[in-house]
Amino acid sequence: MEKPVLSSDFTIRDIYKIREYHYELTKDMTTQERIKFYNEG
Repeated sequence: MEKPVLSSDFTIRDIYKIREYHYELTKDMTTQERIKFYNEG
């Protein structure tokens, strides 16, 4: 999945796009991989 394109006004839809993007990135990760992913920012 590609990084989401956010609007210049940053709306609720942008938040949904970011959440969906992060879900797709992390859905197959183990708990330890997720912890590392979020700690590294």
